[in-house]
Amino acid sequence: MSQMRENRGVALPSFSALLGSLMRRPETNSTKNALLWGVAWLIVSALWGWHLHMAPVSAVGYDLYGYLPLLWHIVVNVALGATFVVPFIIAAAFVNRKVSVAEAFARMLFAHWPAVLLLLPAAFVDPVKYSMLNNDLVAAFGANAVMAISFTVLLVVVVVWMVRWCYIAFRKVVQRGGAEVLMAFGAALCISALATSKILEVLYRALLNGWIWS
Repeated sequence: MSQMRENRGVALPSFSALLGSLMRRPETNSTKNALLWGVAWLIVSALWGWHLHMAPVSAVGYDLYGYLPLLWHIVVNVALGATFVVPFIIAAAFVNRKVSVAEAFARMLFAHWPAVLLLLPAAFVDPVKYSMLNNDLVAAFGANAVMAISFTVLLVVVVVWMVRWCYIAFRKVVQRGGAEVLMAFGAALCISALATSKILEVLYRALLNGWIWS
């Protein structure tokens, strides 16, 4: 086998090398590429959610909302991305006043995209069952243990992946590490999660009450 690889003259990267390269992507991407990929994944989230009748309800969650216009999905996802990123920009500015706002926005937006993968189960299971997985995991476990366990594993993997990427991106933006950076990142992550859920809740309440888009 090794002789065949030598004859081909191609050095195949190991799985660990590929994984390491992937996990460093938030800091190895250029600011421009990070922004383009971040915006691209917002569009994917909007289009995919519109197709599946799903919409984001938090930084890492989607739920069944029935039919909403595509433009509404775009507005919601833009609000999600902006709200998620802003606390990290503020925290980064506290750590390093010379931080680039454009770079911080681009890298943190890019680091959030793994959350879009939580739409995957909605493409394979009934929308009502997917909604149950999001809102009542215990009941979902009783109805279908394999499905509930699979969703839980996916959720844990995606959340860990996203948080890890966000920390790498944040550390790259502030150009330093250490306890101060870790504390600032933790505070920004908590505020970002709370603010994102609240903003989305206000938007959906406005929609349901006919304050906008009536």
